[in-house]
Amino acid sequence: MATAARVVDAAGAGAALGRNLTLLRPDPDALDPWFLAGFLRATANHRQASSYASAATRLDVRRIRLPRLPLAEQREYGARFAAVAAFEESLRRAARLGGQLVQGLHDGLTGPALPPS
Repeated sequence: MATAARVVDAAGAGAALGRNLTLLRPDPDALDPWFLAGFLRATANHRQASSYASAATRLDVRRIRLPRLPLAEQREYGARFAAVAAFEESLRRAARLGGQLVQGLHDGLTGPALPPS
């Protein structure tokens, strides 16, 4: 199971924190938020910090391994992680739109709008 880690921007600020979620507020002058989110999502960190004591997996953020890098290097990683997040969101959007297209084709073929010929 993949760990969900997101960087919340001004648009998402103030949203209610759901059950079993942890809010981290890194000081952006000391720790790049995209760097942190990227390493939180790493499979190795998920294994390292997970507890399987119950049916639901819990992640102990205190057990995450985070390399100590200068802020400039963190920001380089962070920029890459932000690009991966944007790509992931594009894939999700494409999947949603593709699903709508497929449903529209089914609806069209089963109604008078799209004859099979």
